[in-house]
Amino acid sequence: MSEVTRAPTDRPTATSEALAEMMEAWTSIETARGHAYAFHRHAGRGDAHLVRAVALLRTAGHHDLADAVSHHLVGHGVAEDRWSFQVVEEHDDEFVRMLMTLEEQVRSRSARERPGQAG
Repeated sequence: MSEVTRAPTDRPTATSEALAEMMEAWTSIETARGHAYAFHRHAGRGDAHLVRAVALLRTAGHHDLADAVSHHLVGHGVAEDRWSFQVVEEHDDEFVRMLMTLEEQVRSRSARERPGQAG
């Protein structure tokens, strides 16, 4: 009796579908990074405006308010002891680097599979 072989189909493998999902994740992460850097730029501009407000409050003789703005608002990062760009860089160093590494591994395995092959 001869073995019945299945003809390959054009259906993508689960691995190639996983790769597509990881590529979509990468696109979303890149968009988020852009927003995070924009947030950092805008927060920096806001901080510069606060520095000018402190100077103007001092000029106007409102030293108590200038001190309060300076103490509570000027130079404060998004997270304790870090600026917003540092948060993004830490995310890049950890999560994004791992995403790139694992995506390349999935891409490599996907390239070795034939359409219709389980996996």
